[in-house]
Amino acid sequence: KRRMCVVYGYRGKGYHGSARGGGPADREIPTIEADVEKALLAAGAIDSNSDLGKISFSRASRTDKGVSAMANAFGANLYFSQEEIDNRSIWI
Repeated sequence: KRRMCVVYGYRGKGYHGSARGGGPADREIPTIEADVEKALLAAGAIDSNSDLGKISFSRASRTDKGVSAMANAFGANLYFSQEEIDNRSIWI
């Protein structure tokens, strides 16, 4: 795993903010972080036993319900090869 900074943007319509809540009922509420976690899993950047806490996920900021972001960032320990990093071929 490598510590990476990921810069991303999103349209907030339909989301209940960017940050995921901590309770079991909060898992059902659509958030940006929930979709980021799904995308990281689909890209092979995290394994199926990981969650955002296990990869040392740290967000730069968060948004409220319905708010969009042109650019936001998070740091996390992710699986990416040196070749992917060198070629800048990482797309999630």
